[in-house]
Amino acid sequence: MKIKFLLFSVVLAAFSANAQYTVKDAEGNEINDGDLIAVNSFADEGATITFFVTNDTGATIRSSVEYVSTDVGGEIQLCYGAQCYDAIEVGNSYPPANSPQIIEAGATTGPGNHFMYNEITNPQYSNHEFRFYLVDESGADIGNDLNFTFRYDPDLGLDAVQSQLGITMESTMIGNTIALSSQKNATMQIFDINGRLMQTNLIESGAQNIDVSGLASQLYIVNFKGLNGESQSIKVLKK
Repeated sequence: MKIKFLLFSVVLAAFSANAQYTVKDAEGNEINDGDLIAVNSFADEGATITFFVTNDTGATIRSSVEYVSTDVGGEIQLCYGAQCYDAIEVGNSYPPANSPQIIEAGATTGPGNHFMYNEITNPQYSNHEFRFYLVDESGADIGNDLNFTFRYDPDLGLDAVQSQLGITMESTMIGNTIALSSQKNATMQIFDINGRLMQTNLIESGAQNIDVSGLASQLYIVNFKGLNGESQSIKVLKK
């Protein structure tokens, strides 16, 4: 059985779709005005919502995204069009309204657009409200708003992660130990995101706590390898 443990998205509300454009996620699910999408993934460098915007009209539209509000902050990256904006600020629009993302009639934006929760140093439960909207040729806001909330929830779906090798981790968010239980002996290797081997441990059958206190707070890839050569990797975040 294939177990998805790195990305969990929950759509909690849905309202009428925008008449002039449609926003969808990477799986083709429509993001509607008023939606709340919760994630806990640390695939690549952050918890990410990929999106595509389709122009549903017969004329060119000009689109931008405003970072409306946040409750506790945290670093957010927004990529839209050909530009990525790091550590975006509440009250600003991306791209700026005077140089918006231009979408021709019937066209859909290409790959690479995303919202990324990138607070690796001190990740915490947080809500971030965004507003898609349209502007005219002068950059003036002409409405057609689509508001949604991007929530980072470190506890979402993280109660237990079971690998295909019969190894169960209590969480992919770790502190100074990795708590796990294994049905058989195996080898565990921990790599940083640049592929450097940081730590190797022998895993025995049963429950155990692996000391990782010597590792810095960042994203890691944990690779489990069985005695017959089978292997599986799991991404974890050390707080």
